[in-house]
Amino acid sequence: MEASKSAPERRKALRETKKCVDLLRERPSTMDGSLQGAVTWLMEDLSQLTRRNLNEADVRDSNREKNMNEGEMPESMNSSVECEQKFVEDYENEERGPMTAHPVDLAEVREQCKLILELVTARGWKAVMRCMPHEARDLEGAARLLFSMEKKTAGFRHSGDQPRTPDMLLVIGTNTKAEQEVEREVIPIVQSNYQETNSVDRDAMPTGLEDDPGPWENVGEVKCVLLLWLCVLVLLPFDIAVVDSNRENANAGPLEEELIEICKNFLSTPGNLRDMAALLLSRLLSRRDMKAHLLNFCRWCVTQVLNSDLDPHSFLIPGIAHTMAHLFKMGSKDSLAEVANEGWKVAEALFHGCKEGGSTLVRKLSHKLVQRVVLAMLPAATASWKYDRRMTSLLFDDVHHQPKQSQELELVPLEECEDYNAPEFLEAAIEMLLSGLMDRDTVVRWSAAKGLGRISSRLSLTLASDVVEAVVDILSPVQNDSAWHGGCLALAELARRGLLLPKHLEDVVPKVVLALAYDVRRGPHSVGAHVRDAACYVCWAFARAYDPEVMKKPALQLAPALLVTACYDREVHCRRAASAAFQEAVGRQGATSFAHGIEIITAADYVTVGPRQRSYLEVAPFVGQFPEYTEAFVDHLVFVKLRHWECSLRELAAKALRRLCVHANKNVLQVLFEAVIPLCTDPQLEVRHGAVCGVAEALIGLAEFIELKDLEDTRIDSITNILVRVVDAKLCRGKGGELMRTAICKLILSISMIKLPVRADFLAQAQSILDENLAHPNSEIQKVAAEGLRVFLRTYFIADHGYAQTLVSKYCSWLSTKDNPPRRRGGALALAAIPASLYADSSLLQEATSALCSSSTLGGDSCQEDAETRVNSVKAIGEMYGNLRRESSTSPTQAITAAMYEQVFSTLLLALDDYSVDNRGDVGSWVREAAIKSMEEFLAIDRDIYAAGGVVDRHRIETLALGQLVKQALERIDRLRGFAGSTVATLLQSQSTLVCYAAHVEELQGILLETGSCEPINWSSPAESFPRLVKLIAFEAYRKQVMSGLVLSIGGLCQHLSSIASDALFAYMSEASAPPLPELAQTLLEVWRPTSGVDRITVPLMNTLDKLYTRTELRQMGASMISFHAEVLELTRAEGRGSKDVKKLIIIANVLCHLCLTHEPVSSQALSVYMVLLGNRFPKVRQYAAEQLYITMLMVDETEDQYAWATCTDIALEVLSECPWESNAEVAKEARDKIRAALPLQDAPKSRLVAPSCT
Repeated sequence: MEASKSAPERRKALRETKKCVDLLRERPSTMDGSLQGAVTWLMEDLSQLTRRNLNEADVRDSNREKNMNEGEMPESMNSSVECEQKFVEDYENEERGPMTAHPVDLAEVREQCKLILELVTARGWKAVMRCMPHEARDLEGAARLLFSMEKKTAGFRHSGDQPRTPDMLLVIGTNTKAEQEVEREVIPIVQSNYQETNSVDRDAMPTGLEDDPGPWENVGEVKCVLLLWLCVLVLLPFDIAVVDSNRENANAGPLEEELIEICKNFLSTPGNLRDMAALLLSRLLSRRDMKAHLLNFCRWCVTQVLNSDLDPHSFLIPGIAHTMAHLFKMGSKDSLAEVANEGWKVAEALFHGCKEGGSTLVRKLSHKLVQRVVLAMLPAATASWKYDRRMTSLLFDDVHHQPKQSQELELVPLEECEDYNAPEFLEAAIEMLLSGLMDRDTVVRWSAAKGLGRISSRLSLTLASDVVEAVVDILSPVQNDSAWHGGCLALAELARRGLLLPKHLEDVVPKVVLALAYDVRRGPHSVGAHVRDAACYVCWAFARAYDPEVMKKPALQLAPALLVTACYDREVHCRRAASAAFQEAVGRQGATSFAHGIEIITAADYVTVGPRQRSYLEVAPFVGQFPEYTEAFVDHLVFVKLRHWECSLRELAAKALRRLCVHANKNVLQVLFEAVIPLCTDPQLEVRHGAVCGVAEALIGLAEFIELKDLEDTRIDSITNILVRVVDAKLCRGKGGELMRTAICKLILSISMIKLPVRADFLAQAQSILDENLAHPNSEIQKVAAEGLRVFLRTYFIADHGYAQTLVSKYCSWLSTKDNPPRRRGGALALAAIPASLYADSSLLQEATSALCSSSTLGGDSCQEDAETRVNSVKAIGEMYGNLRRESSTSPTQAITAAMYEQVFSTLLLALDDYSVDNRGDVGSWVREAAIKSMEEFLAIDRDIYAAGGVVDRHRIETLALGQLVKQALERIDRLRGFAGSTVATLLQSQSTLVCYAAHVEELQGILLETGSCEPINWSSPAESFPRLVKLIAFEAYRKQVMSGLVLSIGGLCQHLSSIASDALFAYMSEASAPPLPELAQTLLEVWRPTSGVDRITVPLMNTLDKLYTRTELRQMGASMISFHAEVLELTRAEGRGSKDVKKLIIIANVLCHLCLTHEPVSSQALSVYMVLLGNRFPKVRQYAAEQLYITMLMVDETEDQYAWATCTDIALEVLSECPWESNAEVAKEARDKIRAALPLQDAPKSRLVAPSCT
């Protein structure tokens, strides 16, 4: 960064760079242009910092600078000898003069280095390193800065006559000899682990920085960036001695030795510092002029590894492994051949030391090192025997006539290479890598697989074939999932490199097919998803590696297996991987090998196979229509997925089997009787549950295309006998019994739906099973049993009225059963399931209606306290009368009497007011939601009775019903508001005639239906619905219901809902069309009177009244409102009497404060009642009451004659402010008595709000 920039400009530039870094993190592959600019800017301060430490001359002539620029490191290291000589001569003859010290903000440099490391994380160190400056003159400065930071943080000893340590300073600028001598003084510092060398201190150079370690703390990021930068700088194409200014000093050590030593020290540290040091060592030691140092370093590594016992807590071992792995990757073959034995010793020690456990990182690096040591000893020749797929070109129509470019180059076999000499440890290395394929960690297996591929490409045909056979042998049933995964990865790598010859495919493809379906149960789950994913990778590699002629036969096995995985795999990533592999195969191999490929990849793409339901029920049936894949799909569902460990997947597989019946009805029918039905009583729960579900769904699918009535009697008996076999084996009891109960009920439902001819004993057995499951405690089982009973009765007992009498009486008796809630719930569901034709007798309907209405309402009986029973009963009323309206061939007036009609309507209104609560919360909301739905059905019956000539008061019924529904649309539960609002909108639709006689129906349609846009109203959102619904206050017929629902939202606990509801109310009250305020106030009293003492309503109502007093002129209204205030006072006093709810008492205090500011005599009476709160047992109530009374009295002017106590407030205010109301209750009572004595409250009531002991 330029020195001319100010601090604010620097900070602004840093912020902009941080934004750039964020973009690079989000879109790393599309921001390479920004990456160059970001790294260049971030490195400016660091570059200038290092160049100052070289003490460059302030002025250079243009010729000198031109020659210096020619010495910058080029892209390659192939520089000419003349250029090197010219660079050396100019650099050594350069005169360095003093320069003025410039302070540098090290904290800012550290922030910049943090950003660089974030870029390394986002884009990788290779991409960032390429963007760093690479001038040769920066090498010594960067090294010295690194030495100095390590000295300052680790406490290195430095002195002119002591063994030197590397050091470098931030600023240069001392000019005098005396200052230089001061810098040479020995500074006592704590002992370090740094290894001493035969060199002198580089810190003897002139400096201008005091030895203050403070600024050098927490500079790990700067060290990491310096190490990464040095990885570029050490690649200069000249001898490092050229840029080492202290090389001629007899007491100074070479710069490269200092770098090696400090990097050795960094190898013992965790994190990025160790990784960057390993990278720098590998870059430095891979230079051609560092062979001696390379040998010494490798020997040092061998010593450290052999003497360390491979302590898993040591950070040095991963550092050495990382360095050696990088070194054998970047070094030249000539240099590495000399240290191959040392490398092998390190690799062997690491492998055997971590074989049974230890660090995953060390195991991975050991496998990398093993393969790279072997590769360094093998010839770098391409195997002539490997398979090379022919290159296709659009210029040729016939692939057989295309030029075979790969055959024009004559390759020499590896055996004929002059330098071919397999290392003695080759076999041991391959064994290590093969064992690495079975490692427990994926990264280790992946590294071993790639190593086998690389090594095999350098081997002879015989040795490579042995490797392939060994990999295939790993894919054995006796091996675990890790071995299968590693084997698949290895096969994919071998295929990609052309090392898996076509002759091997005959043995490999069956293994791959097994891997595509690999799934092993382990306890409550299974393993194998990673194996199936790797198998898809193998198929992808096959498609790219082989010609269509080669893949023609393997495709017959791979295509069905891939599509089965793409459609039916449990994991979404496996389905998508299989889809991608099939798409690659179709594109590379053509539709000849993979039949119907284009149609399939269009339907089974990345998006469509994502959702499991869509993949099973939409994509799979489409693919299954092609005969090449139908049998594979059916077999997989029957023999794999119907016995899967996950219950939901078995049920989904059964539905998928039903969908396949469209195209494979004969296949499904055959496998159904041969394989599925016999498994319905299998000892294993998963097998028998899947089999029963499969039979149930398959029967429905087959009935659409095959006339099952024409089946042989033996086959029909085999289906119906499933019930007897399951019951006799007692499979519906014990572990897994609930699953089997659900499956059996579904089977009865399916048999009834297809109207399969059955015997009388089956009917009795089915009825018994359904009755038993209707009384089961599990609600899901009850629902399935009720649905099965509905279809069962409609199919086999449609006109048996004698049987209907038995059923109705039985289920009505269930509703009156005590101490058995599940039976009562099931009885309600069963009455709703009885067909309308069986209710033709009015007495049966009357009996069922009375029983349901009795169990739908709250009461003192314990039978009526069960919320689920009330929910099922309310639902049953709606369903029963809805079925009667839709299915009965006679007029509703013939079965429904006036008494039944009124009884049902009254029951539904009571259900809409069910606000019961238990430990689960507002369970009454379930009842209200069911009542909303049933009310809609009842209004339809109301319309039909009226149309048939029945005498009904539609105006009263529809108005009351709409009012109750509007009330629910204004309450606090989002789900209930949305359902109620949608129901009201449906009833008010112009084409609906359900509420055409309701009061103000046309005005309601204009208010609630006109949106002004094509978007429907979101009734769950209070911001959208409340401004419309509050307008119904204008209509007296709905005002009470609207206010009843509105006060619950305004005074509720949800502040967001309260704010929206109150704003909507007061915004409407400001409109001219709104009713007068006194009318609204009286409506509140109408709501309050019947619910006095019910905290659920009265507490929100008093909260609403508090806001009404605060935001309107209700207190200042004339004497006409005296009676209203007096009644509010009486109701408030009644609410507080004996209450121990602190929150409620605080709300009462707020209302009483408002009443104190109304007219006399209510004002004095309210103040007298308020005195009781000042002596309340709860300190919080006393403190709050005193504060509010103090504020209220301050609002009253002494000159006002409106209040009898206005002129006597001085003493009261003094006592209120001085008394410690939260302390002793007796002190508070004495203060309260002083206030009461000072105020004229002779007419105050004597009743108390709380217990007598508290006053």
